[in-house]
Amino acid sequence: MSGTLNPLAAQDPPAGPGDNALGTAPMPAATPQPGQAPSVGDALSQLQGVSISPQQMLVGIQRANYLVKELASLVHSPDVTRKDVLKATSDAVGTRHISAEEGIQFLAQMPENPDHLRPWLQQMYQTFLVGAVAAHAHAHGMVTNG
Repeated sequence: MSGTLNPLAAQDPPAGPGDNALGTAPMPAATPQPGQAPSVGDALSQLQGVSISPQQMLVGIQRANYLVKELASLVHSPDVTRKDVLKATSDAVGTRHISAEEGIQFLAQMPENPDHLRPWLQQMYQTFLVGAVAAHAHAHGMVTNG
């Protein structure tokens, strides 16, 4: 993983010199590489397949905003440690932003090797950010489409 937050960086380059990436013909979807966040379109299509009330959507957006903010704080910490991730996760459980089970599942994925912690956090941040953007887009669609 390159550590970039640019969603276009995950896309394959054009097939040849005659291809115009800005053309009107549909472009094939980028194939997600292992260790990369899903696309916003994929996350949005998953949300659209679920029946959810406006109140549930609001709670989901508030939760997503909190989690993205916390992960961003960890990712941008120059000397982040496993202990920092543990504390942030227990705080999220304590404030009921996530369940204890979700906290345990998240911590179980955390790499043992300290050198792998930052790349893993970057991947988690990208994944949660994509989910938050999709949730906001879905909520916007709920408001504009009635």
